[in-house]
Amino acid sequence: MENPSQPQRERLCIGSGFPYRLKPSQIEPCLTFVGDLYQQPSNMLFGWVANEDDVELLESEVDLIAQDVADITRDVTDIEQGLLEIEQEIATLQNNTQTIELALEWLRSLTWATWAIAGLLLGNLGWEVLSHWL
Repeated sequence: MENPSQPQRERLCIGSGFPYRLKPSQIEPCLTFVGDLYQQPSNMLFGWVANEDDVELLESEVDLIAQDVADITRDVTDIEQGLLEIEQEIATLQNNTQTIELALEWLRSLTWATWAIAGLLLGNLGWEVLSHWL
């Protein structure tokens, strides 16, 4: 309990394990309260009272944590966008691979056709040369 002769200060009561960054001299044991009303003695919970400076420190820590969460959320969004772009590139490469495979198959059949035509031409030419000499 506070001494009535001391000036009243704004107080914040928070969970017993939370104020880990506060110095022990800044923290006082208290009963958990809601607003300005303390809980009934049968529902007493142990917590900590933080003075106004401690509240500002905690608020700045909360702001920093909120900024970190926002940054991480942006990073995750960027990573998800990057993964989508990679998936699109993979799909494009798969389509290109299929196109190249079809082109190679067409070239193979064209090569066989070219050899067949060359054989026929050479066969006919050879027959003419041979018959000319005979």
